[in-house]
Amino acid sequence: MPSPPNPLPQSFQIDRLGREHAAAIAELHQKCFFSDGWSVQSVEETFDNLAGVAFGIWQSDTLIGFAIITICLDEAELVSIATNAALRGQGIGRKLLDRAVEHCRAEALNRLMLEVAADNDPALALYRNAGFETDGTRPRYYRRKNAPDMDAVLMSLAL
Repeated sequence: MPSPPNPLPQSFQIDRLGREHAAAIAELHQKCFFSDGWSVQSVEETFDNLAGVAFGIWQSDTLIGFAIITICLDEAELVSIATNAALRGQGIGRKLLDRAVEHCRAEALNRLMLEVAADNDPALALYRNAGFETDGTRPRYYRRKNAPDMDAVLMSLAL
């Protein structure tokens, strides 16, 4: 069994990620979301076609967390956020979410939206603690291979 990564230092830097980081983003996304993980091509298309903006945190040469937003006119969507499973609970997700919100405010956007599986309690708590409000649901939005379909909770943060 491999040893877990070293604990995250108290201070760390959040870097802007780009298309050149697509392989690292896809690798972490696949580890976090398994069968629903994005391919390198999917990540590249986010940067190419959807006005994607990404932020990440590295530990040595390994990406341990990222947040990706897409911007359309005066709104943004948090399309994905992920943290290395061994490092969850250390505030990485919150720091990445805060950085994404900061970017949206700097761009004078009006709202940041997202959707999250209704059974993802840690993510729901993260978003609620950051000030996001529930806007509604999409019934059976998440199609799962070996589990019942799950509703998506739609949330947004006024900026």
